[in-house]
Amino acid sequence: SRNFISKDNVKEFNRIGVNIAKRARIEYGRAEHISIFGDMSVMGDCYSPISIAHSVDGAVEYHLEQAKVLVAEGVNALWVETVGNVLEAKAFAIVAHELKIPVYISVVLDQEGNLLDRTSVDELIKMVDKTVPAESQPVKYLTNCSWETQVEAMYERSERNGVLHRLG
Repeated sequence: SRNFISKDNVKEFNRIGVNIAKRARIEYGRAEHISIFGDMSVMGDCYSPISIAHSVDGAVEYHLEQAKVLVAEGVNALWVETVGNVLEAKAFAIVAHELKIPVYISVVLDQEGNLLDRTSVDELIKMVDKTVPAESQPVKYLTNCSWETQVEAMYERSERNGVLHRLG
């Protein structure tokens, strides 16, 4: 995105990345069975509990730039990683809905297995799901850059609260 690779290079950088993935898919695998995911991340420091966006709409506007390029180049889904707050998770779901593409949201957890903004993953799922129609809800919620104990806490709470099936 433009905060990490200068605004003028977003289109070219993402176009090249998708084309490398397409060539690799053809050269090393059976293209019809290998999906290409467009990788995206938050606007600022992924280890901050607060988005640098001032609103969901602001985050949507920011992320649409990169997502449009990825979709135009032919990715099969968006892979959003290291999300630590509800605001940006909602924005990514809206972006995917607007572009009619599946999205997977991967979160980073605190010591108790919550997002960095202290929202539990089951609450995150409920809040994000309310943001978009059912057919546009994230395919799965996952985690990255988190310790085993944090992931275990997230899974235990998600099971108790009936959303375990939404985790990848």
